[in-house]
Amino acid sequence: MAACGDGQVRVWSLRDERGPLTFNDDQERTWSVTAPQAQYLAASTGDGHVRLWDLVSGEMLWERDADAGRVRSVVDPPGTRLAVGSGTGDIYVRDVVVGRFTAHLPDHRGRVLMLGFPANPDRLISAAADGTARIWSLSEQRQIAEVRIDASLHCAAYDPTTGRLLAASAAGLAMVTVDLPCPGQ
Repeated sequence: MAACGDGQVRVWSLRDERGPLTFNDDQERTWSVTAPQAQYLAASTGDGHVRLWDLVSGEMLWERDADAGRVRSVVDPPGTRLAVGSGTGDIYVRDVVVGRFTAHLPDHRGRVLMLGFPANPDRLISAAADGTARIWSLSEQRQIAEVRIDASLHCAAYDPTTGRLLAASAAGLAMVTVDLPCPGQ
């Protein structure tokens, strides 16, 4: 899978020689994330839209304007939930099987840079430009832990196998690794 400079998302099969499947070909810029074992492809556009496709049929299943610029989208490992973080700091979780939103998490005070699903299916990890990394309870739709990393984060990545968040500051600070305890995990 590749998000290309022309806005298209292309998916190749490593098992056969078919050409790539192409999605989002009407966009100038695409950001996309998906779980390798999932049957879904989530892509977010530069103008704040999020789209979800079924990789088997190629059918677009869902589209939403997430408002406020770029969004980050993540499909959980089983491929059943999509988390979308917006430029305003709001996070939405959508169950793609039943086709509805199941959580709205509004407390970040800066654009959401990263989202990750840990092993505990009730938790979501986020990091935002407000300098915080947070753990959320999806069933309770509330924050359960927060780590202040720096006044302004530039980028972050989460490893669900170790529970660690790697973050870099826009102020040029070195990358730091933060162990985020995941209660109930």
